[in-house]
Amino acid sequence: MADVQNKEFSKIIKRLELIKTLISLEEEDEIDVHITKLEQADLTDELKNVKVFLKEKSYSKAAVAIETFINKHNSLSIYNDPGD
Repeated sequence: MADVQNKEFSKIIKRLELIKTLISLEEEDEIDVHITKLEQADLTDELKNVKVFLKEKSYSKAAVAIETFINKHNSLSIYNDPGD
């Protein structure tokens, strides 16, 4: 179960990175497609805020929120106890 959650979380991170790239390329139509895909995931409050910024076309706020989210969650590591 945790493996499925990790895979889903990894996809969310990759999608956010892609959205951030699309913001820098000013590809608004493509961003909308990925907002829809992002909404299919179970969103945390942080991700809901990103979604709101994107829907409002507040792309600079969205980019900062995405960067903050990615940095926060990439710094976390999963510890597997070898005794388990």
